[in-house]
Order: sequence, then C-alpha cells, then structure tokens
Amino acid sequence: MKRLRPLGALLLGLAWVWPTQAQTPGPPPVSAPASAPAAAQAPRLDFAHFWISASERAGLDVIARQFRNRGGVWTESQSLDYEFMKRDSVMRYAAGFPPGALWAGAEDIAIMGSLGMIRPLDAMAAQDQWAGYLYDFIWPILRHKEEVLALPLTLHNENWAWYNAKLYRRLQLPLPRSWDQVLAQAPVFRRAGVMPLAISDQPWNVRLLFSTMMAGAAGPQLYRRLYENEDPAVFDHPRVIRVLNLLGRLRAYRPAPATVKTWDAATALVVGDKAAMQVMGDWAKGEFKQIGVSAQLDYVCAPAPEADGVFVVALDMVGFPRQRQGAQQAGQRLLAKLLLERDLQLEFARRKGSLPVRRDVDATELDACASASLPRLADAAHRLTSPRTTMKESIRIALQAHLFDFWSRPDMTVDELRPLLKAALRK
Repeated sequence: MKRLRPLGALLLGLAWVWPTQAQTPGPPPVSAPASAPAAAQAPRLDFAHFWISASERAGLDVIARQFRNRGGVWTESQSLDYEFMKRDSVMRYAAGFPPGALWAGAEDIAIMGSLGMIRPLDAMAAQDQWAGYLYDFIWPILRHKEEVLALPLTLHNENWAWYNAKLYRRLQLPLPRSWDQVLAQAPVFRRAGVMPLAISDQPWNVRLLFSTMMAGAAGPQLYRRLYENEDPAVFDHPRVIRVLNLLGRLRAYRPAPATVKTWDAATALVVGDKAAMQVMGDWAKGEFKQIGVSAQLDYVCAPAPEADGVFVVALDMVGFPRQRQGAQQAGQRLLAKLLLERDLQLEFARRKGSLPVRRDVDATELDACASASLPRLADAAHRLTSPRTTMKESIRIALQAHLFDFWSRPDMTVDELRPLLKAALRK
C-alpha cells in the first residue's frame, strides 16, 4: 500500500509499456493442456491482487483451493502493492485481456463503473439473496448510481492496537489507556532496549495512526467532519490540535528511517519481543497467527488508546471486469458464489484476521479478538468508515503526504502542518 493515484489518472497512461516480470512478481498464468478440451470449458479466473504478506497469502489460498475444488481453473496476477495492481489491471483492460476479478477500493469501483469497465451485480445479488445475510451498512459502499458494482469479501476494523504482553509483564507496566500514558511509558521501553512503537516507513501507516487517534482522542464527530465532510476548519478544533501535538511527540520514538519498510515487518517486531506495540488494523492478527503466538499469553489485542467502543470499518471488495468468453464469465460466477458461502467466510476471516461480511455468524465461532469487535460493529453511533471509502482519493493522498512529511521531519511544527492540511482539503 504505497501512495495511491486515482484510477482516472492511470487511464491517461494507457500507452505505457507493459510492466516487466520484475515489476509484477508471481506465477505466470497456467494454460490448460491442448489434449484436454474439457478443461478448456471449465470456469476460468485470473485474480489480480497485492496480497503478499503471510496472512494475506493464507487467506487467498483458501479461496484458490475452493475454486479449484469446484472444477475451476485458477490463476493469479500478483503486484507489489495496490497502486501497481491498479496500473497493471487498467493496462490489461486497454489491451483486451482484463483480469477476471480484482481487489478494489470504493472510489475505484465508482470510476470503473462509470467507465463501464466492470459488470453490475444486481441480478446476481438478487439471485443469491445477499440482502438476507449481508450487514445493512455495507450496501451503500457496494453501490454506485444505484447499481451494485462490487462483491463484499471481508470486514476489517482499522481501530486496533497490538501489545507484546510479555514485555509489559516484564517491565510491570499496565496497558496504556491514553496516548499520554503511551508517551510516559515510552522512555521505560527505550531504556530496556525495546522499541516503544513499531511503525513502518509506508506513508499509509502514518495516516492510519493519525486516523485511529482522530477516532478516539478527537472523537467520532470530528472524525466524520474530517473524513466525510472534508471540513478544513476541523484542524482549528482543540481536540484535533491535541491529536497533532501527540503525533508530533510520538516522532521521538519512531524507528530509525529505512529500518522497518512494511507494515508486516513492524508486526514482526512486536511478535519478536523487539517492540512494545503497533497500531494496525485487525489484519495484523493474521500475522501473529502465522508465526504461531497465542492471544493474551503472547500478545493483547485492544482498541487503540482512547478509542474504546469505536469500530472503523474497512471493506475488502472484489470487482469483476467485463469479460467476453464464456469460461471467464463462468469463472466470475463461480467465484461470486463461493466467496459469500458461510464456511468460506469463516475460514477466510480466521486466516486474514478479519470479520465475515455475513451477519449470521455468531461470536462463539470467532477468536477472542474478533468476538470483541462484534459489539463495537453493532454500535452505529461509534461505527465509523475508513477514509479509503469516504474521502476523495486525491485529497486523502494529499493529507497522507503532509502527515508523513511531518512524521519524517522532527523539526516541523504543528503550526506549520495545519495550514498544509487545510489547503489539501480546500483543493
């Protein structure tokens, strides 16, 4: 997840040279043998994605295995990050061989729908009775101009913190309830040779840290004013100024530049007893499980400090580019049916660290961290939506760039930052 460009801007570069294998790693498409004509008629699907961490790979393997078990021919087009995946998929569409399915964000779904690049799913949703089991709040995210353009795959909570329980016990420190307490404990961890806060050099990690602080320390009302109303005056509010000052103070405890390059590398520091905590969405839980540590004994999952009760919804969605060949259309239909099956929803969520999009899943079927999320998900007053869904991508990326610049420059003041953030919203 590097800095993203709007899909509309990518369309201006359709004359680019097709990326090299080094830019788009992953296995090449698998062709059916010429001696097996029956296999050529099997449902076929090439899935474009950027899921390369261990837990993401484990979740995707669940889908691929089920697709093959149903007689489908499954291939993948893997990119290094979301931006590369969008670029590669658009270029393939222009060249006449788009992927059969791809992960897509809310703004990209809207743009691709307006351009006629993806197929509407209203008839499929009615036939498979999605309304009977999907959460009601999901529907506005799936729709653009009254058409259902995306299939919901899984729910993530962006408001989550991960603590190394062993380190807190060893240093006899309580889990922090506020950001002031985090800052008070940070020197204790540092003297013990432990990184107080694990965070990567990826700009979106800083944006997510700021967003969770907005959801808690600033509160849901101000969070919505920023990410839904895009109100520049929000940066004049005392609680938001406090958030920016807290962010500035946390810079003293960030990892050295270029030492933690990705979010999962930051998670590995917490798992490996090298860092006390990480602020990251619930997908980090999948990394803990892949390494084999246990909840409560080795790590503690909890809402970020000052954000008890808040659930920040991030929805993983799948879009289906328009296809002409019958086998590819059949592959899309097969994938759509199996993705929402109850058993697959549960298994995928357990591996990915997320929650099923089906409301008929009981808390007893989930692990402790996921079960704790369900009551927060049900509270509409404190259920917030990820900026990746509500905010224009160009504005979100501009805010992210300014926040990351502030995070990377210890000499930059909050008074210097605030006018830049306001200007980004006014654009």
